[in-house]
Amino acid sequence: EIIRTYIVYVCSSGFRGKSKPNLVKQETTSLACALRVLFYMYDDEKRRDAWKDIQAMLIGLYEEGLSYFLSLSADNHREAWTSLVLIYLVRLLSFSDDRFPVHVARAYSLFCNFLELELKPEIRNLLQKIFKRIGTSFGITS
Repeated sequence: EIIRTYIVYVCSSGFRGKSKPNLVKQETTSLACALRVLFYMYDDEKRRDAWKDIQAMLIGLYEEGLSYFLSLSADNHREAWTSLVLIYLVRLLSFSDDRFPVHVARAYSLFCNFLELELKPEIRNLLQKIFKRIGTSFGITS
């Protein structure tokens, strides 16, 4: 909802007529910045008292972002969003054993839906690592 509201707002702000500008670069750059800031705050010991709130914001942002990525049909749009997916997957893998299960449990079904897509090798490799870590984190494999 946050992402769709943002896109509608940006696309409708100050533009007249049927032709809307292609703002994919601005969209992905601003969301990447938001993700990086939230991940930085999530790792900052000085913000320990806000970690639960930051965690909730992160979960909401990446659930919407991954869902949006899965809904994209245009290859060039999906290509632009690939960097955001990579940021999230790399950071997810870097989470501690305490944090990883909380985040992956919320994104697991989305990760399964990724298997239906033609994915870049970088995303496939990260998903493979995530699924392997899920196996050990949840006691499915040893």
